[in-house]
Amino acid sequence: MIRRKRLLQKALLSACSAGLLFGSVAYAQDEFDPFADPFAPFAPVMVNVAREGIKTGNIGEPRWPLENLPQISNFEVIGHNIIPNPGDRIARGRNGFIAIAESGADMGGGNIAGSVTCAYVGQRVGEKTGTGSSPIELGAGQFGPSGRPAQPPELAILDITDPRKPTWAGAIPMVLGSQHREGRTIPERHTLIVQNYQTATATTPGAADDAHDNLQIFDVQDCLHPKFVQQISNGSQIPHEFNVWKDPNRPTRFLIFQSFSSGDPTLRVWEFNNPPDGAITKVASWSLQPAFPASQPVDMTTWADEQFPYTNKGTSIAPGLHTMSVSEDGTRVYVSLSSYGFVVLDSSNLANRLPCTADTRTLDDTTNADPTLCLRKINPHVDSRMTHQPPYPYSHHTFQKIPNRPYGITSGERNGTTTCPWSRGEIVDLRNEGYLTVVSTYMLPEDLAENCFPGGPGDPRLQREFSAHQMLVFENLWFQSWYSAGLRVWSSENPAQPYETGWFVPRPEERQVEKFRQSDDVWVWPHPVLYNGLIYTVDEGSGLYILKYTGEGAGELPKRGLYVSNTNYPRLEKDTGKRALVK
Repeated sequence: MIRRKRLLQKALLSACSAGLLFGSVAYAQDEFDPFADPFAPFAPVMVNVAREGIKTGNIGEPRWPLENLPQISNFEVIGHNIIPNPGDRIARGRNGFIAIAESGADMGGGNIAGSVTCAYVGQRVGEKTGTGSSPIELGAGQFGPSGRPAQPPELAILDITDPRKPTWAGAIPMVLGSQHREGRTIPERHTLIVQNYQTATATTPGAADDAHDNLQIFDVQDCLHPKFVQQISNGSQIPHEFNVWKDPNRPTRFLIFQSFSSGDPTLRVWEFNNPPDGAITKVASWSLQPAFPASQPVDMTTWADEQFPYTNKGTSIAPGLHTMSVSEDGTRVYVSLSSYGFVVLDSSNLANRLPCTADTRTLDDTTNADPTLCLRKINPHVDSRMTHQPPYPYSHHTFQKIPNRPYGITSGERNGTTTCPWSRGEIVDLRNEGYLTVVSTYMLPEDLAENCFPGGPGDPRLQREFSAHQMLVFENLWFQSWYSAGLRVWSSENPAQPYETGWFVPRPEERQVEKFRQSDDVWVWPHPVLYNGLIYTVDEGSGLYILKYTGEGAGELPKRGLYVSNTNYPRLEKDTGKRALVK
């Protein structure tokens, strides 16, 4: 329920500050205070006028300097594992996704006697760290190739049966010359799906073929010993992300929505019956091409000059599909097209197994008006979308619907350590799905152009990135990975005034086999996962963290079951009897 007094305080303070306020906390006397000098390291616009700790505005908490980490508010660290390479004692680095499975148990209930719970952590490199051309630290800040024969990157397996003591339990060699950056489990089917895509290095080719671009499917009935079963082949096309939808009316039927940032069609859908060893059939695809070309020139004068203090302006935009999410009932797909924008697709025919035309190739403004298509853009006009390019250069990365509410959350990404002011996000009104309306924005102080100056928080010499990334969305709260800003938590209770309610920024491991971008900083990247009431996240260099969120709205989070925002698995909330959904 909305607490009117608190929201009135926020609204008044926000109005007084012209929208430039941000949440703060009270600091212990001997604790690091980033506002001891209001003009450093942040630009004058960032003076802390919310000193009393009232959450006031759409700009979150600034990241502390590296030497002052960890920076934690409203989180308790339950467990941590650095994730070493087999036989090693230091962090392997370059960690990717996290997925969770139970041996011989149906998630959402208690473990059966003697069962084990496993976490799988992928790698975002084409070679095992410390082998091949993997850049290792040579000393004095210098990096060079390992000089060892290249080995395949490995899928780490951790025993998390006791979340207080996550234990390294093994590793599976994956595909040499391919990174396995994304993975999901289908809990009750004991299925693990891992996406690989070609990643060549100086010493290892990454061929454009089925062996390197695919979805590999494993049986994880014994979660400590996954067994490869089959794969979905993508050929020469490079996949990017995927979403798994479970048919609420047919519990053994699943649809896998897969995005392709290059190649065409950019969205492909597979029907998967009776995982992990059941039949897989390609059932649909969707593309804006050829009506919207693969590359469209842009007037360079329309970019905002302050967004390019260290980089050059782009000359074109493209309709490559970055990612998508799917409504619980499967009738809507919320699509993020990297530089084109955000749109909503109607997938009703596909979800309901009605006869439909499988492949949508957009020829003109009438193509997507055809109700017989399996996938069609709700607003059929080719140029109709919610976009910020130009004037803002960050990509359209994520689009998630807020469960049980007529709103969605979108965010961008702008990769690189020289790309300050990075990205921001929006809460959008979905009641007119063909014309999305921005209700509010949210960001961190580092994402303001005013903070992109030498010696400031956006200085490229700091080797950091403050791009928003993957989400875990609940009805009034969402968790979001934010690269060098760690894991952030925001309230959407009042969609016109999002505000930050917690943050977790770990102190990086000093010793890592391979550091992302040869940087000593924090790199929290994957989808956060809620499992049995605890948050699981991964830092690229420092491994797995198991956290308990204790801030505002914590009591509304489900206490049992697995929740990931790139699936639609609803679970019965056994403690309260409420149905908690993640869309």
